[in-house]
Amino acid sequence: MRSDLEPMLASLADAPLDDSQLVYEPKYDGIRAIAEVSNTSVHLWSRLGNEKTRQFPEIAAALATWARRLKQPVILDGEIVALDAKGDPVGFQALQGRIHLSGGPEAPARTGSRPRLARSATGAAKTAHDSRHSVAFIAFDILREGSRDFRDLPLLERRVILERVFSGAISPTLRLSEVVRGDGRALYQRALASGWEGLIAKHVDSRYKSGKRTPDWRKLKIVQEQEFVIGGWTEPRQTRAYFGALLLGVYEPSPGSRTSSLVYAGHTGTGFNEKELARLMKLLKPLETRDCPFRERPKTNEPPHWVRPELVAQIKFTEWTADGKLRHPVYLGLRDDKKPAEVYREQTSRLHATSERVQGSGFKVQGSGFKVQAAGQKVQGSPELVDELQTIEQSRRDGVLALPGGARLKVSNLHKVFWPTQKLTKGDLMRYYVQVAPFILPAVEDRPLVMKRFPNGITGAPFYQHRAPDDVPPGVRVERVQGEKTVPSRFIGGDLPTLLHMTQLAAISQDPWFSRVQSPADADYVALDLDPMPGV
Repeated sequence: MRSDLEPMLASLADAPLDDSQLVYEPKYDGIRAIAEVSNTSVHLWSRLGNEKTRQFPEIAAALATWARRLKQPVILDGEIVALDAKGDPVGFQALQGRIHLSGGPEAPARTGSRPRLARSATGAAKTAHDSRHSVAFIAFDILREGSRDFRDLPLLERRVILERVFSGAISPTLRLSEVVRGDGRALYQRALASGWEGLIAKHVDSRYKSGKRTPDWRKLKIVQEQEFVIGGWTEPRQTRAYFGALLLGVYEPSPGSRTSSLVYAGHTGTGFNEKELARLMKLLKPLETRDCPFRERPKTNEPPHWVRPELVAQIKFTEWTADGKLRHPVYLGLRDDKKPAEVYREQTSRLHATSERVQGSGFKVQGSGFKVQAAGQKVQGSPELVDELQTIEQSRRDGVLALPGGARLKVSNLHKVFWPTQKLTKGDLMRYYVQVAPFILPAVEDRPLVMKRFPNGITGAPFYQHRAPDDVPPGVRVERVQGEKTVPSRFIGGDLPTLLHMTQLAAISQDPWFSRVQSPADADYVALDLDPMPGV
């Protein structure tokens, strides 16, 4: 798959369940796939660019049949899902038999009236269909048709094109995603009743940003489920064969370093049948090593065996404990579309209804409680960045900060005194913001920010600034807020480059809106300023 066709990714973030600027879709629990379809060839690509055509031959065959009617090649984005006996999508675990289906080498495409598939795909279709769950490809976006690239069009326009182009392909194997605009509460109730993983909320004007994770698309999870890296296994007990439990971890930043290391998150010994135990053991044995891959060696109930952290498992669980371990984890299967280094602890989003107005009052009260509370997460600042700021300040010269993730930010006048009595400088302020950033950034994520600037310190005259400068450094988030006519663009909170650049502009106070940039008219936070009269 070409790198410019990587799928757009969703952020795990809050979203109201009734918002006129959002559309809601089920979060299908399958394998993300880009489908390249023409009347000469069909290819299914995973998120990492691995070819999936042989593993899902009936989907490829259905696309090939549809492709005979196409006048131009088409590129679609969608999800490959397993189906139950009623034809409804089921969980990722049901795809395990397909993920490791293999066949012969790819045959080259040929011209003519019939698309050419992988040499083994068409022959394997009946066997795969008979011996495993039925599957379907659910399309939810379109990237290209012929020479026309639709990714710069708003989501709603792309959806109209998708329905026009794909309508002739609809079948039990090829489907369009279900979408609801403006009010996702009924869909959410269905998700609860049906045990779906969650919903996806997408902004109606969102452009398709290949390979980017953006808050324009937001994952709203109901079931706690994510990927974990396998760091080892334990000896089996009693009559159980192969192994007792898998030892799981996620990557976290290493203290005092810009690198990440694998942190133990718990173990799971459930979710396996005898066949899967044998298959996993066959994959784990060649990876066995003497060295524990976790940052700290975990205590285990049985003797452990360590492996190189190269396998990724999908795990369902009830919650994170206070000490950062999984409660009731269940193995669902292995993933081959996720790199181990990309596996980190996901914070659970909160599903909530937009508040309902109380009749006769100017206040709003919380809606009917559609919430999944976020689990706590250990966070820490960057001591290296604090040291770097100290060095620049002591030099009394301008400098360039190397931020985590590769961004670079110019800073100046760090030795300037902002608090004369305490003799605290602009550099002190910036170091403070670095240290508390892990706590501030989640609170202001996606929120427009207003700067209260003190260019001459707190003894000088401050002023408020709503508008972001026209020229901001790369990595600093600036967006136009929908419906605003007087302010062309604002700073949007949630990342370190933006926080520190605003501090560089002497914004001691960075005041967030009570709503988010995706839905500026819908406040999801309230603050009451109580100023009682004397004697009260």
